[in-house]
Amino acid sequence: MKKINMRLANCYGIKKLEHELDFTKHSCCLLYASNGTMKTSFAKTFKALATGKKPSDEIFNRPTTCVIKKDDGNELSKNEIFVIHSYEDEYVSQSTAKLVVNKELKSKYDRELQKVNELENALIETIRTAMNNVSLDVKKELTAAFERESINFLDFLFEAVNTNLLKEPSFPMDFVNLDYDDIFNETVKKFVSDPKNLERINDYAEQYNKLLENSVIFKRDGFNHYTAESLSMSLKDSGFFRANHEVVFSGVESTVKTTDEYNALIENERNKVFSDAALKKKFNSINTVLSKKMYSEFRRVIEKSPEILPMLADYNQFKKMVWIDVLKQIISDVESVVNSYKSCNTIVSEIKSAARTERTQWQIVLDIFKERFNIPFKIEISNQDDVLLNDKIPEFEFYYTDPDSEEEIAIERRSLEKVLSQGEKRALYLLNIIYDLEALKLQGDDVLIIADDISDSFDYKNKYAIIEYLQELTETPCLKFIVLTHNFDFFRTTALRVTNVRAFMVSRIRNGIEIINPKYIYKNPFKEIKNGIANNSNADIITLKSYNMYSKRHYPRYLLSQLANRPVTSML
Repeated sequence: MKKINMRLANCYGIKKLEHELDFTKHSCCLLYASNGTMKTSFAKTFKALATGKKPSDEIFNRPTTCVIKKDDGNELSKNEIFVIHSYEDEYVSQSTAKLVVNKELKSKYDRELQKVNELENALIETIRTAMNNVSLDVKKELTAAFERESINFLDFLFEAVNTNLLKEPSFPMDFVNLDYDDIFNETVKKFVSDPKNLERINDYAEQYNKLLENSVIFKRDGFNHYTAESLSMSLKDSGFFRANHEVVFSGVESTVKTTDEYNALIENERNKVFSDAALKKKFNSINTVLSKKMYSEFRRVIEKSPEILPMLADYNQFKKMVWIDVLKQIISDVESVVNSYKSCNTIVSEIKSAARTERTQWQIVLDIFKERFNIPFKIEISNQDDVLLNDKIPEFEFYYTDPDSEEEIAIERRSLEKVLSQGEKRALYLLNIIYDLEALKLQGDDVLIIADDISDSFDYKNKYAIIEYLQELTETPCLKFIVLTHNFDFFRTTALRVTNVRAFMVSRIRNGIEIINPKYIYKNPFKEIKNGIANNSNADIITLKSYNMYSKRHYPRYLLSQLANRPVTSML
């Protein structure tokens, strides 16, 4: 971006302006415009372009022309414009987070989080496989089963492994033949919550438990059909019977020597329980209610596995017991993931600790600002580690300091602005603008910055601080500036002190304005006065009299009487 060619007509208060600004030798164009000339309208025009809008004539609604092209012939895009107004109430920089960054720490943190995510995803797939359900929302179901508001998956597993959670009662389910979603869903939950249905279930459970108490093999709250089936699979997988071992059941005369004998014995005992006439009657009373189409899947489940019915008396506890059993089945995988997660967590904690104490570019900018600008407050970011590592929005804390007692108190920004002077409010605003500018420097893309009276309401110290900062900014190759001001003192001082600036003045012409070269600002006024005095004795008298009063040095009266014959330029 070496040149900007502007062709404006009826853009707010600008009737007509055609001019080319050249940034080839100077990255900053300084424009002096007296009040009411064009300054605000110029800034509003570029602000409209920066927000993707078209400037307009807000009074007469005349047709608007707004063409701003770069030296390559392309129009200036909205991403290449940044407008700084004189003041915006409660303005907050959106770029602060970009300055609160340490790429090395962030990269290390992201690597550890990636490991954690991979561990989590792998274990979720293991659980889905164990439950024969590839689409199961594991986190959601765990949250509901253990009645938590929310669950950090790996934190929960860490808790489960390191407490007695997995030692609580469990219920094994045959996920090969039963679908989890057919049992645990809102329809079934609503069914078991109905008082009449719950009464029927409790009647069934009471009769079922009596039968288990009288069973030779099964026992209530212990060795049931599902437990027996689970044991059968373990015996088979371990080669128990192939090693010529035998199983002896209490109350059963013969020993069990094969898997087939074991399964036959269990199935026979199961049939005895569920062929009980009283139990069948109670089952049928439930099954009749389930004849509605909405319960069809659940009905098939309890017809195939009536052992589930008694568990429905406490639906939430049943769901929890199922999940405990699932986790126990894959306990080796769970423990492996938990140990890896613990290791990652240790590293993450160390990174977070480092992030909290990290001296970021944000803090460096703030320290420089405090050195240059006179302000009675300080700012801190309370969540620096989250901003740095988790891309969170910064949360600012403000502290006001009593200038006399130096007492410090935490205060909200809105309350702070009520007690600040206009200049101090503008300093707070300017600090946020500086964060935006520093972020643009880091970004490195070409940007045209329009600054509208940024020194307004500042005292001389803060005005010179602005000029000093502007000098530094103009040395950034990607940034180009158009600085507008109606303050001639600021205009002249900036023109003389900032080496990378070219000054212009805005003049009214018929039906528009023009940008012209300034007069006099680069001349030394004292030198001009001195040269004039040498040839004008009347000017000598006035100047020496003023100098005499200002310096409080009293020259003899005869000097004044001799001025007609002797110039006093040597006295100055």
